[in-house]
Amino acid sequence: MGVAGLSRLAVAGHRSLRNEIVEGLQELGVVEIVDLREDPAAEDWEEFLHLDASGDAESALGRVNSCLHATAPYEGKKGGLLSRLAGPRPGKSRRELGELERSFDLEGLTRACADHVQAVQALDAREETVRVSRGALEPWRGLSLALDGPRETRTTAWLLGTIPRERVRGLQEELQEQVPEAAVAEVVDATSEGAACVVVADKGRLAEVEGLLAEAGWAEVRLPAGRGSVEDALAALGDEEREIALAREELHGSGLELSGHRESLLALADHYGNMSELERRIAGCAHSSHAFLVEGWVREDDVGRVRQQLEEIDATVAVVARDPLPEESPPVVLENSYFVSPYEMVTGMYSMPQRGELDPTPFLAPFFFIFFGLCLTDAGYGILLTAGSLVAMKKLRLDRAARRFLTFVLFCGIGTVISGIITGSWFGIDLATVPHWLGFLKKVRLFDPLAEPMTFFILAIALGYIQVWLGLVIRMVRDYRSGRRWNAVFAGGGWMLLMLSLPLMVAGLKSTAGVLAVVGCVSVGLLSGLADKSKISGLARGIFLELLSGAKYLLANVVSYSRLMALGLTTWGIGFAVNVFAGVAKDMVPVVGIVVAVLIIIGGHMFNLFINCLGAFVHTSRLQFVEFFPYFFQGGGRVFQPFCKRYKNIEVTG
Repeated sequence: MGVAGLSRLAVAGHRSLRNEIVEGLQELGVVEIVDLREDPAAEDWEEFLHLDASGDAESALGRVNSCLHATAPYEGKKGGLLSRLAGPRPGKSRRELGELERSFDLEGLTRACADHVQAVQALDAREETVRVSRGALEPWRGLSLALDGPRETRTTAWLLGTIPRERVRGLQEELQEQVPEAAVAEVVDATSEGAACVVVADKGRLAEVEGLLAEAGWAEVRLPAGRGSVEDALAALGDEEREIALAREELHGSGLELSGHRESLLALADHYGNMSELERRIAGCAHSSHAFLVEGWVREDDVGRVRQQLEEIDATVAVVARDPLPEESPPVVLENSYFVSPYEMVTGMYSMPQRGELDPTPFLAPFFFIFFGLCLTDAGYGILLTAGSLVAMKKLRLDRAARRFLTFVLFCGIGTVISGIITGSWFGIDLATVPHWLGFLKKVRLFDPLAEPMTFFILAIALGYIQVWLGLVIRMVRDYRSGRRWNAVFAGGGWMLLMLSLPLMVAGLKSTAGVLAVVGCVSVGLLSGLADKSKISGLARGIFLELLSGAKYLLANVVSYSRLMALGLTTWGIGFAVNVFAGVAKDMVPVVGIVVAVLIIIGGHMFNLFINCLGAFVHTSRLQFVEFFPYFFQGGGRVFQPFCKRYKNIEVTG
């Protein structure tokens, strides 16, 4: 339990075996291969690090992805995302994948998909041009002028434009007053957005007319080129739209034909994705004209397995494993039991342990279980979480990470059920109103948070006290083991005595509590400070930094756990309000009121479940990250990422 031991692995052999050896490591999936081009320890090996990676798989993967993108719009929808998660993935053997790679005409399909995409884009552009032209011509449907006809005579000019609808009458009056018999404005079409107008003006007074038009908010319009009247142009656009529709049907048919290759393309995407990763790892090896070297990290328990597998490929391969050097920072693998491992996700959100640092997951797991339940505090919601996670794990096709997350949700649900039972919270129902046959719910309730809020508050503070005290214990043990024994005994021990004095004080053992408090203060403020080389500055640091600042920090940490009570009461309060609103709706309108009430019940409680699950997770995580971890956990490690084959689209059957 905790952080697994890792060894630095080095594999060397004849260069002709390089690709086969690296592929063997990929098949095993237990070694994180180090890219020696980025390893500071290999900076003197520059002449051996210019490798001949082909990049063929990367190129093929790009072509496969382009084909998948081109055929995606024509993929048949079979029940949506949930159905695809629940249904089995296509199965392919390794031999079938190899045959598919050799026989599939990827080049031809890539060209066909590129041509198809180009045709679709051209058709889209053509359709957009028609749409814009129709939008420009529609307001001018009543215009009698020909689009390809003259816009002026020897003495007159025609002006086309739009003005705000409310200014049309004013413009006509202005023209009649200012330039009588020199201009006339007629409305062709009017909408709420504006009026399309044609103005016929005397060329001799055109400048005056244009000035009046500008004052009225005139916007000149240039109609699209065409032949005949606007009606003729719109009819031609209609013909073109029908041609586009026919062409789109043909393209849809060809797209469906191309999409028939999607299953093979998805299999090839996985295949070439793994081959591309293989090429990248090979490029990170060192080699000379006769030999190669691969380095990486492997769990100590897997070293024998790796050696056996590689020696089966070729007995001349040298496999050497050693402990990490002091200057090296190996990746981190957490090893915990079934009940603790789901909470590794929480640790990972903060940071992985550094080398030599303990894994905080086993210590936070029981607290997270309890705290999440207290924040949600509703047995009904807990049952929904528990049942939902169990059904999802049974019905859906999940990878290891998704299954572990659902196990985490399952544990959160169980903790919520327990908290809901002891507080008597069931979908926000007031237990005073439940029928007689549900009276057992009151009997199993330990306390009513609404009637006894101080009990809930004391419970939250007590749990916070226990977790903070545990953090101090872990820090004291860590300091003692790391050689800081004076600090562990006097500072760590002093804080533990001070913390222990608080419950004794509450229990009425004032004299004992007083003695522990005095000894703790002396230990923290004086003795821990005197451990400093400079006695005076060390004493000042011990009193002011260790004692006063530390006491303030401890008190704030413990009080922060009161949020458990606040969130628990919030969940019940919202659930109760939803029930009240539903009851009011039910009594307002016969029959319809029942339907509305059901909708309020379902929607309201789903909202309450979602928003308070989010709040429970965020605040419970915060208590670990801010109040618990700082006592003993720094983090900064990185996750162990073994080189392996990954299949997202298919199942490899053998």
